[in-house]
Amino acid sequence: MLFYTACHLSFVRAKKLKTNNQVLTYDGVLGTWKPANPTGTPGPAGFAHFGNVAVVDIVGGNDATAAINGNPFSTIQGAIAASVAGTTIWVMPGTYNLPAGITLKSSTTLRGISLQGVIIQMTGVVADTTLITMGTSTRLEDVTLNLTSASDVNLTAVYLPSATPTTAKVRVCLINV
Repeated sequence: MLFYTACHLSFVRAKKLKTNNQVLTYDGVLGTWKPANPTGTPGPAGFAHFGNVAVVDIVGGNDATAAINGNPFSTIQGAIAASVAGTTIWVMPGTYNLPAGITLKSSTTLRGISLQGVIIQMTGVVADTTLITMGTSTRLEDVTLNLTSASDVNLTAVYLPSATPTTAKVRVCLINV
């Protein structure tokens, strides 16, 4: 559900919605938002904005046409590059193979839709590698991280530089190194 007054996005691409301060639900079959209860509390008409939200969808995304609060990105790197402080990056189900490690910008969140459905990985690396570097006040949640190598190298799944340990958060993640 989407509560207009709370502006909470649960899992759907960012869109502008016409609303009357009602509780809305997303109809996946019709691809539209509709009132959850036709007797919802009326309020002034307006547009609901989801804030700084980027969606990553390996199937339906396109980095060339994607934007914060707009069309989905196809890569996590594209969403991070476009993000600013306060951005939440929602990652749709899929396996995301990274060509290099990623760094979360300060005050951003990278969140998967489900722990088992979102896999971020680098496999077969041949040099010392860090998969994710956390910035200050960042959050990583609901993803599976895979980092593997057949060589004798140092592998770091999540790196917290000295300035981040008290402000960065890693929650509900499965890490395989």
